[in-house]
Amino acid sequence: MKLTANQITNIYETLDKLAKTDLTLATAIAIADNVESLNTAYKIVNDKRVACIQEYAQKDENGEMKRSEDNPDSILINKPEEFNVKMIELMNTEIDVNVKEFSLDGETGIKLSPVDVLSLRPVLKKNKPEAEVEKVDESDVEVVE
Repeated sequence: MKLTANQITNIYETLDKLAKTDLTLATAIAIADNVESLNTAYKIVNDKRVACIQEYAQKDENGEMKRSEDNPDSILINKPEEFNVKMIELMNTEIDVNVKEFSLDGETGIKLSPVDVLSLRPVLKKNKPEAEVEKVDESDVEVVE
């Protein structure tokens, strides 16, 4: 399956969360297999991302990356436009990875944010097409006002 570096990062991090929850055996195996399959690609993408940040980061007199005074988690970047182009190019790179679709049907008690669900879409088995969904006979429905 071809995924972008960004998708690999998001899927891996969400699967890592799921790997720490109690799941049925089949789902746990599918998630473990996918984590193993994505592990190398994730590490390479992350190393390249960090290298790009280090290349463009402003440095202090000790060679350490400068951080924003307003937000210490934010690193100050030289040539931000050029940095953004390189980072977008990196994160949009397609990589062929050996991941398999899996289903969370039948799992209970899983708590995922909408962002987590969106990140898993490429690897979640699709629900039945609408044509296969059971239709309800309108004459069997009572409307209460």
